[in-house]
Amino acid sequence: MAAMEKYTDSMVLYKLRHVTRESGKLPSNIDIDHNLSGKNYSLAPPDRGTTARENKRYYNKRLKEIYKYGRSDVNTAVQWVITAPKDLPAEQEKAFFTESYRYLNSLYGEKNCIQCVVHVDEGVKDHSGNHIAGAHHMHYTFIPAVQNKSYMKPNKKGNITKQNTFEEKVSSDALLNKKHLQQFHPNYQRWLDSHGIDATVYSGVTGGKNRTVAELKTETRELLKAKEQIQSLTQENEKLKETIKSLEKKLEQTKTAETEMEWGSGSTSAWGNHVGW
Repeated sequence: MAAMEKYTDSMVLYKLRHVTRESGKLPSNIDIDHNLSGKNYSLAPPDRGTTARENKRYYNKRLKEIYKYGRSDVNTAVQWVITAPKDLPAEQEKAFFTESYRYLNSLYGEKNCIQCVVHVDEGVKDHSGNHIAGAHHMHYTFIPAVQNKSYMKPNKKGNITKQNTFEEKVSSDALLNKKHLQQFHPNYQRWLDSHGIDATVYSGVTGGKNRTVAELKTETRELLKAKEQIQSLTQENEKLKETIKSLEKKLEQTKTAETEMEWGSGSTSAWGNHVGW
């Protein structure tokens, strides 16, 4: 239902462009119905903008307020993909995504959200290459900022370094630790329940893990393939039933014809005997 991905600074713009449908080249496992793209909508505040460039501009501005280690492999953005649950009433879909957005803001801070878009145009391709509409889902992208515990504290030499002049720092590992991820879905379910949303995002079953977007799409394609196989078997079964009915009908017709022939043959013999009288 919820999948998470982390991005380094060099990946952010490409990911933002995919969400806003500005990317010139989409992943091979993505199928977009562009006739529906106009129905996608944003839940983020207006100052985040509507284009990927505008989202990135806000990201750059916010990132300057947070300490970031100079390494290129630092994950400076994280994205949750929230898919509408199967038991979600259609009339509550907009409210579900709105409350999901608010829940994520309660965890990560609205000022750290750089983009939040609901997609209704995305799906997968079936065996014949036709677009099959997928479940509506929301992309929530944010900067993983945490409190800088060394804020304004001097180091061993008594100096306050540049790092210590920031109240916050970027750290996806510190923010998205094991405890946080274990509590994510149970707390999410409680949030939805308390706001009157009738949907299941947490069943209480343990032992699972947060799946990636790629894993979810692979699962979707596998389920679609299985569905096609079942439909094919069902069609073959229906054809077999029709064949059996046709054979049964022909059998009845043959039996009827044999009976009529036997009856006709017996009648001629009987009347011949009568004539002899």
